[in-house]
Amino acid sequence: MSKLSPTTPDQSFAAQWARFIIRFRWFVILASLIAVGFAATGASKLSILTNYRVFFSEQNPELRAFDKFQATYTKTDNLFFLVRPKDGDVFTRKTLAAIEDLTEQGWQIPFSTRVDSITNFQHTYANGDDLVVEDLIENAASLDAAYIAERKTIALNEPLIRDLLVTADGRAAGVNVIIQLPGKDISELPSAYGAAQKTREAIMARHPDVEIYVSGLVALNNAFAEEAPKAFASLLPFMFLAIFLLSVLFFRSITATAAMLFVVVMSTVAAMGIAGYLGLGISPVSAAAPIVILTLAVADSVHIMMAFRDAQGAGMERLEALVEAIRTNFLAVSVTSITTIIGFLALNFSDAPPFRALGNMSALGIAAAWILSLTLFPALASFIKLKPGKGPKMQKAMSAFA
Repeated sequence: MSKLSPTTPDQSFAAQWARFIIRFRWFVILASLIAVGFAATGASKLSILTNYRVFFSEQNPELRAFDKFQATYTKTDNLFFLVRPKDGDVFTRKTLAAIEDLTEQGWQIPFSTRVDSITNFQHTYANGDDLVVEDLIENAASLDAAYIAERKTIALNEPLIRDLLVTADGRAAGVNVIIQLPGKDISELPSAYGAAQKTREAIMARHPDVEIYVSGLVALNNAFAEEAPKAFASLLPFMFLAIFLLSVLFFRSITATAAMLFVVVMSTVAAMGIAGYLGLGISPVSAAAPIVILTLAVADSVHIMMAFRDAQGAGMERLEALVEAIRTNFLAVSVTSITTIIGFLALNFSDAPPFRALGNMSALGIAAAWILSLTLFPALASFIKLKPGKGPKMQKAMSAFA
């Protein structure tokens, strides 16, 4: 190898480090794979958080007051079906029949303990010396217009119904199903929500004159469970494809691009695995961690690869060019990574636990990317020969990309 120019102590260490990695590159590759593989086993311990409570810490005063309230009375969740007739009037035979049907089917939803609607509301009135209690609306399909008009007047003047189970203008109504989840199995929530969706579809098929929407705490909590996987499925492939295409365009090397993406993937896998061991969960907020890691981790490899290519283009021998690339980027990559890690760890001062998890997961990913970009990546890059760059314009573009 050619003799390097005099360097500062940190750069001298960087050059020695690079030579050590190149000399034992097969060992470094194997050790990196084993370490990441071991860390990855923790991914099985990651849990998807499916409750709005994840946004509040155990010390949150509002949540503690709410828990005390539920402990005093009862803990319940709900599914709320919003029924909107296409003709804009709830009080017709067709719409009332649909609400009556939905009310009956609501009892079939798993873990349901109570169903409330305008049809089964217990209307109480005096008849002479007797006190009569009956469903407000029964056998809706056979009712005449005069009777429906009478019941409409009662419903819209009843404070326990108006703006709770029917809008003041009578254009929409609701069916509220109380759900009591035992909390023994993670399948309870999707089971209840899945049954609600099937009920919605069945009612709309039998009563095409109404539109039905599902809301409530059960629907909200289920959305937490559904949105996290969607983020992985929709955003990550797009990010990988974009980075792959841009890297191939800039470096004109499939192998160089593959090496960079491999390091990024290993960083993400290691971070999520360690997060599992630390007991961190996946919420709609922390689900963004892999995307954050992917975005930031690729910068280290791009800087080193760009310096590696430029050194080869300047006439340096391949391995010596790699040493020079590590030497000139070691301190910059290290300082950038450390300050980024500190920045993400600062999210631990947030009141919301999901943001703490996002900060910790991202910090783990950046730390893994920092280590792997100075170990695994040089070991892989030592097998790569790059074509010379296309001059200052390309260098500026690469700097912007990184």
